[in-house]
Amino acid sequence: ISALSGIIPSDEDEALLTYRRITELLMFRGGMPLSLLAESDLESFKIKTNFVNSFVEKDIESYGLNVDRSTLNRCLNFIAKVNGKQFEIGTYTRQLKTDRKNVENTINALEQLLLIRAIEPWSDINGFGVKVTKHTKVYLRDSGLLVSLLGIKKLSTLLKSKHVGHIWEGFVIESIISTAVGAGKFYKCSFYRTHKGDGELDLILEFWNGEKWGFEIKLSEPNQVNAGNIRAAKAIGVDRRFVIHNGTRSYDLNGGFEAMPLHQALNEILESKEKPS
Repeated sequence: ISALSGIIPSDEDEALLTYRRITELLMFRGGMPLSLLAESDLESFKIKTNFVNSFVEKDIESYGLNVDRSTLNRCLNFIAKVNGKQFEIGTYTRQLKTDRKNVENTINALEQLLLIRAIEPWSDINGFGVKVTKHTKVYLRDSGLLVSLLGIKKLSTLLKSKHVGHIWEGFVIESIISTAVGAGKFYKCSFYRTHKGDGELDLILEFWNGEKWGFEIKLSEPNQVNAGNIRAAKAIGVDRRFVIHNGTRSYDLNGGFEAMPLHQALNEILESKEKPS
């Protein structure tokens, strides 16, 4: 998507609508070339499903990782249902009907194979004395695989699905992190959520140059930012505040937040200050 930012002019409505359709297609099909370039949505779905089945049944053994295939399959399907939610090991052991060690081995294996991304909570609250969550968030990194695990076969079905907001969130987060890593500017990332849930940011991106950017992710174009997002941005001390949406407009919001489509946010990362020498 970042490559599109230099191609799509921001002052042409039709071009931006085309960008939006491309973004939605990328979210649905994911990053695997065969899936992305498939002749139809159904063909893309079959390719992704076959990949998961082959991975669980055959490929996992070639990596020499200590993980039970049955647990791996159940874990992938469960993560798809709770994608982006906080990881609590007790919930996983109950849902997967296995023990703590098996869950930990499976999660570690999926991380090593780059299928999932675990994002740690922000812990430095700058003397505000606020209790923050201690649980990590777990995301399937490829939105196309996530869509297929949820059994969604068409883009039109995805856009009407109750899961589309969570899928969009994970897609945006992975796009932002991957762009920062690829540009050599990524230091680390986290999310912020207070124990009471009255302060939250979906992603905090830290750069090698010392800057911190805070992101809240919305599917539709927002009219305002809630007090919890503003409170979180203040507690963290972010240098820039963003709301990333699936619309086509960029505009200022309350609390110092900037609303913008994903491609513009990726371009902002690419044009950000370089790592100090």
